[in-house]
Amino acid sequence: MDFYPLTASNLAGYLASVPAMRERFTGFDDLEVVEVGDGNLNFVYVVSHRKVPAETVVVKQALPYLRAAGE
Repeated sequence: MDFYPLTASNLAGYLASVPAMRERFTGFDDLEVVEVGDGNLNFVYVVSHRKVPAETVVVKQALPYLRAAGE
């Protein structure tokens, strides 16, 4: 699998492709994705279902480069 950075706009689609997340969420159309933190190395998102707040996960993606310096 090739690396690509997760973003607020593509994260729901990525989670829909992960079997464990299909078991966790009842649907992917109503997910709210909020990026938290301003680290130099990682992306961190809080992902929650707007209609079912108990369906919430935190997603952290480590990058293969320094985020502040770019690729």
